[in-house]
Amino acid sequence: MAVASFVALTAFGVPFPLVVPAAAVLGWLLRGLVGVAPSGHGAAGDVPPPLISDDTLHREGPSTRRALTIPGVGLVLWFTPVAVAALLFSRDSVFVDRGLFFSGAAVVTFGGAYAVLSYVAQQAVRVYGWLAPGEMVRGLALAETTPGPLIMVVQFVAFVGAYRQPGSLDPWVAAVLASLLVTWVTFVPCFLFIFPGGAVRRAPPAATSTSAPH
Repeated sequence: MAVASFVALTAFGVPFPLVVPAAAVLGWLLRGLVGVAPSGHGAAGDVPPPLISDDTLHREGPSTRRALTIPGVGLVLWFTPVAVAALLFSRDSVFVDRGLFFSGAAVVTFGGAYAVLSYVAQQAVRVYGWLAPGEMVRGLALAETTPGPLIMVVQFVAFVGAYRQPGSLDPWVAAVLASLLVTWVTFVPCFLFIFPGGAVRRAPPAATSTSAPH
């Protein structure tokens, strides 16, 4: 799969956002064909039991209403800043372009920042022209030296690009607003992907007892 992904990206120019779901579908199909069951990091006996079990913390049953409400609220929170930017600065503003692009990039960041930053660099430098190649390299180097997630280089890309194309705003104001917007749309999906799974967790079966209640 790694070799096929490399060939698709380099030889055929397949967009990175298509490679990720294609690999997911291929993995799912292969798992069904060869019958590989998911495995943990070790045998159950190797890990001590938790002080408070998950069954104790999560006793509520699955809720369809909650499972639909959480993604709905998450999508509103995710795209409201982009919609506000479109109303205030027009659809063609740098804020909307960066908000939509990095929203899409956030969805395909499986595998960590290294899996997607090459795609971000290619699009930001060659397609959109937000940065020069040397500036993109300096942004990556800056991210490597900071005590934070490497994906935060997207803030650097947004800041520099908006500073150069501020529109009617002061360059510093445009740069700060763009960096905040891009940080928001990059990290909100992390919670949007996690919370719905917690909302549909099944409650453990109730214990049965033949003794009379006290």
